[in-house]
Amino acid sequence: MSHSMEHQINELQHSVQRIESKLDDILELLQKTQKTNQRLENHITFIERTYERLHTPLNYIRDRVLWLTGKSSTTTLDHIPNNEKEEDD
Repeated sequence: MSHSMEHQINELQHSVQRIESKLDDILELLQKTQKTNQRLENHITFIERTYERLHTPLNYIRDRVLWLTGKSSTTTLDHIPNNEKEEDD
């Protein structure tokens, strides 16, 4: 084998090693991202379940308070725009 071919083979081997290293880094980042996404998904599910359990009783209480104070209720928490919900919290 000539010196030039050996040099080319060495360069190719080095390039493959760099690519494999970068691929390993990408796979590690992907695994971390998947774990983070799963935690976010779990949190979103928790929030949705909590909201589902609480919004009906809260509407009931609000309607009763409005009825006792002589005001009528034509909206529910589901129909209040997000910025109004945040202000009430």
